[in-house]
Order: sequence, then structure tokens, then C-alpha cells
Amino acid sequence: MGIMGAMTTLGPSSSVILAGVILSFFDWRIMLLVFAGLALLCFISAAFILGNIAELTHPKLDILSTILISFALIGVLYGISTAFSGNIYLSVITAIIGIICLVFFIRRQNRIENPLIDLRPLSIRPFAVGVIINMISLIVIFAMNIVLPIYLQSAAGVSAFEASLTLFPAILMSCVMSPIAGKIYDKHGPGILLPLGFVCIAVFTASLAAFISTGSLLLFALLYVPVICGSALIIGPIQSFALSRLSYEMNPHGVIVMSTGFQIAGCIGSSLFAGIYAIGSLSAAETGFSYAALLACIFAVAGFCLALYIRKVSRTASNVN
Repeated sequence: MGIMGAMTTLGPSSSVILAGVILSFFDWRIMLLVFAGLALLCFISAAFILGNIAELTHPKLDILSTILISFALIGVLYGISTAFSGNIYLSVITAIIGIICLVFFIRRQNRIENPLIDLRPLSIRPFAVGVIINMISLIVIFAMNIVLPIYLQSAAGVSAFEASLTLFPAILMSCVMSPIAGKIYDKHGPGILLPLGFVCIAVFTASLAAFISTGSLLLFALLYVPVICGSALIIGPIQSFALSRLSYEMNPHGVIVMSTGFQIAGCIGSSLFAGIYAIGSLSAAETGFSYAALLACIFAVAGFCLALYIRKVSRTASNVN
């Protein structure tokens, strides 16, 4: 899970660097073609390399559930993404429609024989809290990986390539920290890692907001390292802990819930933080980035509080064993 956590951080972060390199030398359409090619390569590789280890069943696709979750996610995410720059009334209406569809979707999953997503794992509190913690960490990663290069290009005047390279030291260190976090988890559990990770995120996102006016790329790169390394201390351990609270039967459903949270976190993080950045930038770009960084700090504080709950649960389990 430590190695998987490293890949979870490396993938989205490296995509920003790759996009910066492509945009520095080619048209933006080339970037889309490159990522389409990578997606096709992953599809073909998975078809030939990955073997199935799960017991296969023959569930039926529930069309109504598919429609409900589609409208739910589109409504909520569209509402968030346009609330800061579009028609506020349309944003609120679409968000409300999305929430209503989500409520009906959840109720339907608990009633039908073959749910689209089995939500029973969320009834186990440590797992549910673990999913939220994981999403908070991912929201910060996805958001800051987008907002920081935007600021550097629009306000600091650096190229897309230089802006993406500012993220490189943090990405490199996160790949080192994730396996280390896995080893620490094996010895001590999540009680140390999770609070420490969120402290790193909170302190250094606040530091980025405080020192943004310096305009120093080196300082930004150094301050960003603990932010991403903090998330590396969280992602692998919290997934391991959360899934360990599930029975063997419910574990595959828990993985689906966790992976769905990945997608939602990425969409919400990029939309929400980009909107906050846009509002703050109406006065100055530094203000916009400071707002986004402070919002990341607030998310980290919330994650820290939830991490204390996981710490308590982990200690209780250790004492019982």
C-alpha cells in the first residue's frame, strides 16, 4: 500500500509536469492526444498483463442507479465549478438537483439486490472516516497541483515547463516517503502518521500563503515538499487501515467506494480551489493563491481532527489484541 500510495501521488503530480513540458513546445491539442494515447496504452496493457484473482459473479447493471449517480455527480460538480464564475442561481439549482439524485441513489442501493455500488462498507464508521480522510488528502493534492502552476504562469510569468518543474522535488520526495510510511505503519499503525501528515499539510500550505509575495521559485519548491510528503504519510496508511476494518466479503466493495472517492476528490478539489483562486484573483493573483492555500490549510485541520479519531480506534484495537 505504501508503493500504491506513491503511485497515487506520482500519477496526478507527474501529469502536471508532462502537461507543462508538452505545452511549452506544442499546441494544447497535442497534450490531449498524448494523454489519450497513454490511456489506450493502459487499457491494452491491463487486458494482457493483469490477471483476475477475485471470484467472478454475474451482477446485473441497474440502469436507474446509473442515471441517478450520473445526474448526482454532474449536478454537484457543475454547481461547484460554476458557483464562482457563472450564474449563481443555475449553480445552486444544479447542485440541489444533484444532491436530490444522490439521496435517491443511496436509498436505491440499500433496497435492490444488485446495487451499482454496495454502500454497506460505509456503515462501518472507521472505514467511512478513512474514506473521508483519504478524500481530504487527495483534494489538497489535486487542487494545489493545479493552483500553484496557474499562479506561477499567470502572476510570476514563468513558462509552463518551469512551473511544472517547481513541483518536481515534492513529487520525487513523496515517492521516497510513501514506502517509508508503509514501513512505519507496519510497526506503529496509523496513529503517528496521519496526524503528522496533516500537520505538515496545514503548516506548509499556510507558509505558501504567507510567502507567496516573495516570488521565489526555489522557496515555493521547498515549501511544497512537506505538503506532498504529508499526503504521502496519509494515503497508503489510511487506505490500509480503512480496508482492514472490513470483512473479506465486503473488501471488494470497500475498494470500489474508496476508488470512487478518488474521482470525486479530484473533481471537487480542482473545481472548488480554482473557483476560490479566481475570486481572490479579482483583486490580485497573490490574494487568489493565498485564499486557495488557506483553504487547503482548513481542509488539513479538519483531516487532523478526523485523524485523532482513527488514532483512538487504532489504539483501542491494539489494546484488545
